[in-house]
Amino acid sequence: DKYLVTATLRRDGSSRFAPGHQYGVFPSGSVAWKAKEESFLKNVNAISELKFRASYGQIGNQFNAGTFQYLAQYSSGPGAANTNNNGYPFNKVYQPGLVLAQLPNPDLKWETSDQTDIGVDAAFLNGNLTLTIDYYKKKSRDFLLNIPVPAQTGFTSAFRNVGSIDNSGLEINLNYGKSTSKDFHYNVGVNFT
Repeated sequence: DKYLVTATLRRDGSSRFAPGHQYGVFPSGSVAWKAKEESFLKNVNAISELKFRASYGQIGNQFNAGTFQYLAQYSSGPGAANTNNNGYPFNKVYQPGLVLAQLPNPDLKWETSDQTDIGVDAAFLNGNLTLTIDYYKKKSRDFLLNIPVPAQTGFTSAFRNVGSIDNSGLEINLNYGKSTSKDFHYNVGVNFT
């Protein structure tokens, strides 16, 4: 009840990615210390609760990837440049042919997000006044997007893993709530992000 540790390891697989990239391993873990349970704080009546915590986690996303996006796909319809010149004459009879309809990407893999959180939970005045402070940092990378490609490829776009975004911030919540009688309870809160 004083020291908390959690660890998780996920291994996810998806047939939407090329062989060699179909499986992703995503770890996560957290630790917490309930400082109020320590002997030097147990008898401090002004502090009802004091907990320090930290966590890290990684998760993968495959939802933007359609099926077989990593393979070259062929079509008997109009070609990449919307032309119908994909057939050939055989014995003076036109025979339909196939054209490349999608550029392959054998390097297609999972989108990944890593997030770190560090926080403090505290309560005072018999639990009526609570304070929560959280710092977070999140990095998302290898987004699954259809991006423009040079016209000389014969295509206007191709499905790729591109880009990254960093998000970080601080969140502070301060709440005060009290029952003044059996039938009346009030709560006032302030949030800063």
